[in-house]
Amino acid sequence: MFLLKGRNMTKRFSLTIFIFMFASLLALGQEPTALRQIKEALMLLRDRLRDGATVVLEAIPGKRIVLRKGTNGIICRANTTAPGFNVY
Repeated sequence: MFLLKGRNMTKRFSLTIFIFMFASLLALGQEPTALRQIKEALMLLRDRLRDGATVVLEAIPGKRIVLRKGTNGIICRANTTAPGFNVY
């Protein structure tokens, strides 16, 4: 009986290790939030304007965080983490 419990414990441990390895591989394929927000904010601009645009995030009303400093005077507002998609 003791041997049977040991095998079940080993199977559970192996399954747990597999789940953690799989979850970490999934996380590697995701973009960090700031990079994703920059990409989405610039999505509708033409290519020639996209490279020089500034991207800001207004997580708290009235307080802007610059995610990317630009050079051409165009300012794009990034989405917050709220569901949905908005471009300003």
